[in-house]
Amino acid sequence: MINALKNYLRKLFGGDKPVEQFTPRPEFIPSYSYKQEIEPVPYDPAEWEDIGFSPLTWKVLGAKYGFALEEVSTWAYEMMLLGYDTPNLTIVAGISKPRSYYYLQPYFEDALKELGYPILTYDDAELCYNCFYVKQIANGFNVKSGLFRLKKMHGYESIGDLMYIQSAWEELDRGEPFSYDWSDATLDDIELHCINEARYWLAEHYDLLQGIRKQLIGNSNK
Repeated sequence: MINALKNYLRKLFGGDKPVEQFTPRPEFIPSYSYKQEIEPVPYDPAEWEDIGFSPLTWKVLGAKYGFALEEVSTWAYEMMLLGYDTPNLTIVAGISKPRSYYYLQPYFEDALKELGYPILTYDDAELCYNCFYVKQIANGFNVKSGLFRLKKMHGYESIGDLMYIQSAWEELDRGEPFSYDWSDATLDDIELHCINEARYWLAEHYDLLQGIRKQLIGNSNK
């Protein structure tokens, strides 16, 4: 039965395709060529690389609280492509559209236990969800869309000063000459301000997020 389910999943998700990873755009590292007056924040993308686990792990660790519930099956399948093979992970990959977490809960939480992954509190899960997008922003990818996705999902409290940049970006897009929320920014350089603030955010939550990352990497090597 499990083998039949695995064959079904390969067809559903398009075969044994590799998990897509993102890499930093070189023009954002180590400095900005066309806005040298904006001092780049020191940042090592290698410290945040997802080694041996799906990048979606950051998001689905909060599925218990409604974060990324619709992406749990995709996460499970990506983990299987990376070589993980546990009974509950296979079952989760086959649940394409969970109606609620209560339907998914026993299989998903058992899959996390099989993988040795932590069950997080709400606050920590929210930070992990944010981390998925903030890492991309810090690397210069999906900057605007990621920022607006964070606001839509979580409002302001958990994204720190990024909330002011998001508000300023909206005002500048409307044609305002400047924004009181981020008075130094213009439409030409607000993306660079956003990248810097994303790196500040990662530094602010470094110990917690790196502790979780080490757990994910450590268990991937078992």
